[in-house]
Amino acid sequence: MTGSIPPEIGNLRNLRILNLYNNSLTGLIPSAVFNISKLEVIGLYMNRLSGSLPSNFGLGLPNLQQVYFWDNELTGIIPDSISNASQLTILALDSNSFSGHIPTTLGNLMNLQRLGLASNKLTRESSTQELTFLSSLTNCTVLEKLILSNNPLNGMLPASVGNFSALERLLMDNCNIKGSIPDEVGSLSNLTTLRLGNNELTGFVPTAIGKMRMLQVLYLDGNKLQGSIPNEVCHLRNLGELYLSGNKLSGPIPACLGDVSSLRVLYLNSNNFTSRIPPSLWSLKDILIVNLATNSLSGHLPLDVGNFKVVFEIDLSGNELSGEIPSSIGGLLNLIKFSIAQNKSQGPIPELFGNLVSLEILDLSSDFGIAKLLGEEDSMTQTHTLATIGYMAPEYGSVGIVSTKGDVYSFGILMMETFTRKKPTDNMFEEQLSLRCWIKDALPHSLTEVADSNLLGEENLSAKIDCILSILQVAVDCTVELPESRLDITNVFGALANIKTKFEKSGKNLNPVC
Repeated sequence: MTGSIPPEIGNLRNLRILNLYNNSLTGLIPSAVFNISKLEVIGLYMNRLSGSLPSNFGLGLPNLQQVYFWDNELTGIIPDSISNASQLTILALDSNSFSGHIPTTLGNLMNLQRLGLASNKLTRESSTQELTFLSSLTNCTVLEKLILSNNPLNGMLPASVGNFSALERLLMDNCNIKGSIPDEVGSLSNLTTLRLGNNELTGFVPTAIGKMRMLQVLYLDGNKLQGSIPNEVCHLRNLGELYLSGNKLSGPIPACLGDVSSLRVLYLNSNNFTSRIPPSLWSLKDILIVNLATNSLSGHLPLDVGNFKVVFEIDLSGNELSGEIPSSIGGLLNLIKFSIAQNKSQGPIPELFGNLVSLEILDLSSDFGIAKLLGEEDSMTQTHTLATIGYMAPEYGSVGIVSTKGDVYSFGILMMETFTRKKPTDNMFEEQLSLRCWIKDALPHSLTEVADSNLLGEENLSAKIDCILSILQVAVDCTVELPESRLDITNVFGALANIKTKFEKSGKNLNPVC
């Protein structure tokens, strides 16, 4: 649908649910909408609505429970009056252009379960360096998800951040957060995801993190943290993703990380780690990504690296590793990227590399390379024009800031290329038409127009179409424009594994499609 929302909708006095999401609606939200007293759900997300929220938003909505305004063009401040909508459980205002500070009155919403304010222009109150709104939000005792990423908050985490008794997900990456991580975060006993990446945090990784026994995802990358990785991190026996890249961490990599059998993604690149890679690390048989690039690690790679049976990325570039490349790497049949560039490796390239039919990036270049030309600091944080145009995430732009979410984007593009036999640089993709748009517009009803015809054929055609459709839908989710909206890499591989299992159980021979 296009056009504006007619103000006459305000005449629908018995309306309980208003869903107009995922259209091309423009203009203002009619003020009459905010006076429909029986309204429980407002879903206006993924439009192009503009203007500001009325100063009395909440006063005429005593039954309102869910507000979805994300991905619009709304501006202005978040009015204090929202706290009058006392039944509110979900407030999603992400991906707009709201400014000003986050109202402390939101702490009066005792039923609030999810608060999404990511990707706006929100700041802290100027009267203090601490992010005081966090203290008020701890009054929301059933709050489970707090999503604040990509706002210029420019403040410090208060000790009260540990008082969120029910919080499961705390996302505050790219918020200009300063100071140290308070020890009180260890009290967040229900937290499964903590994302504080790409801020200006200093000090040490607190040992109290080891108390967060439910933690599955930890992002502390892109800060100024120093010291060693505390052994207490190894107490996190549910940890699946650990992002510590782009800090000033030093010392040896803790051997106990090899005991965290749940670990699937490990980013320790661009730090100052020394000594040998602990042998225990090679026992993580279910790990998917290992990135230890740009440190000062020494020693040689053992045959045990072949234990990584499901790994798809190993990056050890920019270290001081020596010796031969172990032949056991030839058994890592899921490997997509292997880099040991800018080390001191010797000997022949193992013949078994010929078994790695999935391999797309193989970098064995010598010590005199890009890192030497750019200088150490540049090589840690920027790619500039080193990546191939078309595979880079939009946030790289002309500066080329490295992002783990950028890796997810690139993987999504590679999946699209694999199942369509189209490259993002093909001549047909010009101006407003990209590989992603071409595929997204075709799904789900016109899949056969974009899928590689060689993968279809006549036998089991319906099952093959279902399989490729599922995979391309995952690829589309990997390549959304906003990094924080992309799938995490573990979710990507979980989805792909489910797709594979589904068709294996069907008993149909879909190889080589799935």
